[in-house]
Amino acid sequence: MPTQTHYFQADVIRAAQSDGSLTGLYWFVEAEYPKRLVPPGVKRRQPAMWPMGFIPCIPAGPDAEEQQAWAELLAGLFEAGNKGRGIAFKPTLTTTGLLAGLSWYEWGEPVGCEVDYICPTCGQVQTVPVGVRPRCECYEW
Repeated sequence: MPTQTHYFQADVIRAAQSDGSLTGLYWFVEAEYPKRLVPPGVKRRQPAMWPMGFIPCIPAGPDAEEQQAWAELLAGLFEAGNKGRGIAFKPTLTTTGLLAGLSWYEWGEPVGCEVDYICPTCGQVQTVPVGVRPRCECYEW
């Protein structure tokens, strides 16, 4: 999904409030990686994930302004955890239809039983659900 302007997001939220479809909208954090961090063929704009492979989402309703503030906080947490890497994080709207088939969860809800995994290539430590193979940022999977 391309980067959205604040005007576009406000128009989408206003339209969803008027037609009653606000419950089908979610916020997620879009990450834009610098070219140096992304191998050829991999998109520079991707959903930010934590733990790796899982997209944290925030419902856009019932109070759209409050939920947007939470989405901005989540983007700030990603920003703080990746300081100095040149990655830009931005809250972005999506629908439940676009999330179908992806591994996502409502932020704040427990994902399940997790274990720590240390990448044998780069040494990055990740927390991943039991039984799921981690996807490291060095693309060693």
